[in-house]
Formats: sequence, C-alpha cells, structure tokens
Amino acid sequence: MTAPVRFALLGLGQPHMEGYTETLLHMEETEVVVAYDWDMHARPQVLPEALANMPIYTDVQTLLDEVKPEAVLVCLPGKMVPGIIELCAARGIHVMAEKPCAVSAAAWLPAQRAIETSGIQFATGYMRHFSPAFVMMKQLVADGIIGDLLAAETSFLTSTVK
Repeated sequence: MTAPVRFALLGLGQPHMEGYTETLLHMEETEVVVAYDWDMHARPQVLPEALANMPIYTDVQTLLDEVKPEAVLVCLPGKMVPGIIELCAARGIHVMAEKPCAVSAAAWLPAQRAIETSGIQFATGYMRHFSPAFVMMKQLVADGIIGDLLAAETSFLTSTVK
C-alpha cells in the first residue's frame, strides 16, 4: 500500500468543511495533517476530536512552504480561491475547492491557467455533474428531445452530509 495523500484543510469555519473533513478521515488513502483559518475562534467548533492537536496556520503561503502537503481542500470565499490555486499550482499541490471558486469568470482565468500549466489535479464541489439524473438531462438536451433549452432550474436541499 502506498502512503496516504497528505491534505491541508483551508478554511475551517466555512460551510461544508465539516462534511468534507469527515469524509477524508474515513479514507485510508488520505491523511489530514494541517489546516489554515484566519478566524482563531472558528477552529474548536469544527475540528473533530481526531484532529484536535493538528497544527493550524494563519498564513496559507507559510503553511504550504513549511508543511508541503500533497493536496489541499479549499473551503474559502470565492474571492480568495484563485490566488490559493495559483499558490498551490506553483508548488505542485493538488486542489479540491468548494464552490464558488471565483467571483467571476475573469477572476477565475489566472487559476485556470495555473492548473493547466502546472498539471496539478483540480476538482470542485460540483459533484452532481456526474449524477445519472443530470447526465440524462444533459443528453436529452443534446439529442434535441425536449427542444431548445430556454431555462432550467433544479433544487437539491440538504443541511448536512449527516
């Protein structure tokens, strides 16, 4: 068995971090080793007991340079994410980012170029793209079965992964 992928958690107090962290802790292939958050008070409420003694940084660049994680899980405001991705890409660190990943398409472009140039793996929290129902809907539109698509709306409601 290969060594687990070492993850850094970026943005402890943001929505969805708790569920993603719980998932990482259940995977033998991953190890959560460090975290970042600018809010010193958010930490105790979101970290599970298994991570109670994990180092937590208040500067992302220092964390990346000192700890050198192989991947990061980013749950930060969209205005911060492109810069974080660029920092990670420059260091060869893979990125999973919760949406939104930018405040606009134009703001996203430097991150996209960094991903493509560096060859890092990138994924975002739009996991329903591969859901059978969404794949089928896309195919129905592509095949012209339901006519020209003028608008679409879907709802998926949840309060927590639990």
